[in-house]
Amino acid sequence: MNDKADRQRLENAGQGEGGAQFDRIVAKVVAWVEDRLNSGESANPDWHPDIEAWSASSHDGDDEAPPILLGELMTRLTDPNYGGFPPGTFALRKPGNLSQNIAAGGSVQFEWDKSTNVYFYEFEVSLDPQFIDPPVYKNAELAHVVDLPTGTLKPGKQYFWRVTAKNSKGMQQAVGNPFSFMTKG
Repeated sequence: MNDKADRQRLENAGQGEGGAQFDRIVAKVVAWVEDRLNSGESANPDWHPDIEAWSASSHDGDDEAPPILLGELMTRLTDPNYGGFPPGTFALRKPGNLSQNIAAGGSVQFEWDKSTNVYFYEFEVSLDPQFIDPPVYKNAELAHVVDLPTGTLKPGKQYFWRVTAKNSKGMQQAVGNPFSFMTKG
């Protein structure tokens, strides 16, 4: 790679419509590196099979995107002030909002969409819709499905649940409003 020419393409890509395109490319490469780091694997971007030719053309179908500079990626990843890419948006799935007659005595399964750039999900169940009081249940999970332990919920109560996705640097994404449900009883 010609560093001077690549740097110029990188700077040009940061302007206008190409800037958003460049950010998407960088997000993909950084996510790949972060995933490897989070799983304890080596994360040298040189080892990515497509890194020399990494461009939108190899992933998004646009031949005009500039290649990624390895130095630029490593700078972003090693800068203590770099927060990474925030988790993507996602939705809560089940139990659905305003669900009724949820069994209080058994295990209840909670599910939400997977997000991108996630290090873990913070899952909470509370009797308080504002989540000011201590939660009935709180857990940090990598999975997007949680089985609430048997006996956690009491009969005849309204509960609220929410999930916050967090990346490895602490940036977070939460679903707008918590879901609520009523237990039998």
